[in-house]
Amino acid sequence: MKQHQHDSIDLLLKKTLSSAHAPDELLNQRTKNLMKEKMVLKKTSKKSMSRMILIASMLTIAMSVTAFAIWNLLSADEFADHVQYPVLAEAFRSEGAIQINESVTSNGYKITLLGIVSGKGLTPLPDNADIEAEKSYAVVAIENLNGKMPDTSEAAYDDVPFFISPLVKGLIPWHINIATMSGGYSSSVIDGVMYRLIECDSIEMFADRGLYLAVSSSTFYDTEAFVFDFQTGEISPNPDYKGVNVLFDLPIDKTKADPQKSQQFLEDRYGGDYKKEMKQIEIHVKVQQYLDENYRGDRTEDEVRAKITQFLEERYKGDYTEEMIKEMVEGAMLKERSDSSKIILNEES
Repeated sequence: MKQHQHDSIDLLLKKTLSSAHAPDELLNQRTKNLMKEKMVLKKTSKKSMSRMILIASMLTIAMSVTAFAIWNLLSADEFADHVQYPVLAEAFRSEGAIQINESVTSNGYKITLLGIVSGKGLTPLPDNADIEAEKSYAVVAIENLNGKMPDTSEAAYDDVPFFISPLVKGLIPWHINIATMSGGYSSSVIDGVMYRLIECDSIEMFADRGLYLAVSSSTFYDTEAFVFDFQTGEISPNPDYKGVNVLFDLPIDKTKADPQKSQQFLEDRYGGDYKKEMKQIEIHVKVQQYLDENYRGDRTEDEVRAKITQFLEERYKGDYTEEMIKEMVEGAMLKERSDSSKIILNEES
């Protein structure tokens, strides 16, 4: 079984994590270890024995379903061992790690966030460690409810891509995600389950804002998969999305936040005043939504300009410039021409 890796891409990955095959016996051994924990039963009378057997049978059935769900998955530290990161595996077993083991079903897939560790949970590290203390690491398991996930060596492996990334409440998700946080991942399919180990810049610096882990069936961040509320900063799955779109709330201790570091990160990302930049992006998005919802069909450039100006005066007076209006008009007209071309092509076909 080959270890699936993505090449270095400036927009998405800083580096990838190596991996090697681990025998399936790893799961078997874990099951055996759990089975060693025997229950001590008191002696019962013959009269109550049949009732106890019935209860025990029912409990066995119920427990077997739960046990299978647990035993069927590797833990975060076990997968770190699988990809030959013993130091990271130890970090996942440390007190600084957060064991989450939360599952969500979406569009035929079961997504389980196994655990996350970052910052102090990774220290102290030996000098030759292949992981970094200024990083965050998380392990996610993906199961196909209709069968096994394709092996990394199979052509079908890339048929359904998955994008996994931390997101920050209040920050534009298509700007701040694993692609802009020096992120990467390693992936393996073990016994029909896909495991992803992701890494990125430590998310603890944003702990006071609120953090999510997003999973979607897309190659990059898909703006259709999640809804970003500019007013509240909340991010939520789009119920109309035709694919996998799952969000986990990350229970990161807010006291681990580093406002100065996060401020510097955002200033570097936006080249200065990030709040001003975010406001301009919000205006562009809201204007486009306004035009889509209220003005469809043929429109002249002057009509579009008038509607945009009216909307901005009512909602964002003082926050926009003439240059922004020019850009939005050009964008609206370009979109209208593109939509018209699609209609013509559909009619011809």
